Amino acid sequence: MEDWQTRIIDEYCELTKRCLKLQDFLESDAAKDLSAADVALLKTQYSYMNWYRDILMIRIERFGGTIPSDEDMV
Repeated sequence: MEDWQTRIIDEYCELTKRCLKLQDFLESDAAKDLSAADVALLKTQYSYMNWYRDILMIRIERFGGTIPSDEDMV
């Protein structure tokens, strides 16, 4: 595997971890203390993070890489 391919997989894994953490936060009691505007911004951020994650997944699939499962990254 080439260096750039490894970097894409590493970035995908790191982004997945961040998405899971943000999702957990948005579902937590702590998120209820935020203003509606802040929650809306975090939800938008979460959507874009997932969109970028999907793009990385497609790129990994295109070069024949293996996408780790979410459970493997926790």
